[in-house]
Amino acid sequence: MKKIILALALSVSSMSAFSQGFVQPRVSQWGNNVQIQIFNHTDYAVSCSGWINFSYWSGRQRSEYFNDYVQSRFNSYRTVYNHDWNDRVSRVNHSIYCY
Repeated sequence: MKKIILALALSVSSMSAFSQGFVQPRVSQWGNNVQIQIFNHTDYAVSCSGWINFSYWSGRQRSEYFNDYVQSRFNSYRTVYNHDWNDRVSRVNHSIYCY
């Protein structure tokens, strides 16, 4: 019986540690700018890096490299602007990973 309780306690604690350790960046498109948000609710700092690819209504494309270090229990917000108001962002995708 003690072995079953011990195995159950270890599995629950390992699942809760796994669920807390994942940081996913959020990329939002707002007309002529793109906002990158990273919410770090873990107990350790994370480093996030990767590429953001933009497509515009005119067919023009652009890529920017993103790199940020987010402390534990903090958030990060970055905005990338397109200064041509007549050429709005039509699509954005990213390959930003946090580790």
